[in-house]
Amino acid sequence: PVYDGKIPEKLRDALLRSLEWIGTSITREQYDHKVVDLCSALEAILTTKDDPRKGEAVALRGMLLSAALETSFCLPRVILHLYVNRSEVIHGSVLGVCGENDYLTLRRSAVETVLNVIKFEELEGPFVRPIDFIRHLESRERLEKAINWLEPWRDNDTKSITAYAKERLAKLGQGDND
Repeated sequence: PVYDGKIPEKLRDALLRSLEWIGTSITREQYDHKVVDLCSALEAILTTKDDPRKGEAVALRGMLLSAALETSFCLPRVILHLYVNRSEVIHGSVLGVCGENDYLTLRRSAVETVLNVIKFEELEGPFVRPIDFIRHLESRERLEKAINWLEPWRDNDTKSITAYAKERLAKLGQGDND
C-alpha cells in the first residue's frame, strides 16, 4: 500500500521516512545509535513537530494504535524508557546506554507500528496528513480506555504517559486536538 498509491501522499511520505530510519538502524554498529534511529522512525509516524513531549506521544499513540487494531503492544513505559535513553545519548553525550535487547524490542515495535499504521489507514482512513491520522487515533473513547488501563501502574514513566493522555483528552474537550 505504501507504493501503490492507496495511501495519501503526506501519510505515505511519513511511512517512508519511518521505514528509512528503521533501515538505517539495521546498518548501525552501536546499539545506542540503533535506538536513536528507531526512535526517529517512531517519531516520523506518531508525532508532529508541534508535539512538546515526543516520548510520551510515541508511547501513548503506539498503544492507542495497537489497541484500536486489537493487537498486542509493548508496554508504553518500556517505549518511553527507551526514548529517555535516546535523549541521554543525544543530549547527554552518553554512550553505552542501550543494549541488544533494547534495540530488538524497539525494532519490533517500530516495524509493528508501521504495519499497524498501514492497516489502520486501510480500515479507518483515508488520512490526508499524519495529523489527521493522529487526531482520529486520539478519539475520546480511545484516550479514556488508555487512561483507565494506564492508571493502575505506579511507575514514573507510566504516570508521565497517563498525564500526557489526560492532557490530550482535555484538549479534546476544548475542541483543539493538535
